[in-house]
Amino acid sequence: MVNAVFDIENTFNDSNIEPFVGLGVGMANLKWSEMVVAGSAAPYGGGSDTDLAYQAFAGLRVPLADNLDMSVKYRYMGTKGMDMVDRLGNSFDAN
Repeated sequence: MVNAVFDIENTFNDSNIEPFVGLGVGMANLKWSEMVVAGSAAPYGGGSDTDLAYQAFAGLRVPLADNLDMSVKYRYMGTKGMDMVDRLGNSFDAN
């Protein structure tokens, strides 16, 4: 994942709290096994796929020392999707 982060400075005047936002893009290895679709008793098999992934995040950082920060961050990560095939040969997409 390659990220770009933007630090928002001087938001809280003389406070040490530093908000930040960012975006990222990269690859994700998606794995699944024995997944059951609602209303069905037959599980799907297993598999894996590597696909395009993206993320967006935002948070707050507080410096505790010269080389130490504490932060709280929310991150949303998604993928373009992957093609799955069940044991009967039916295919569907998931992300």
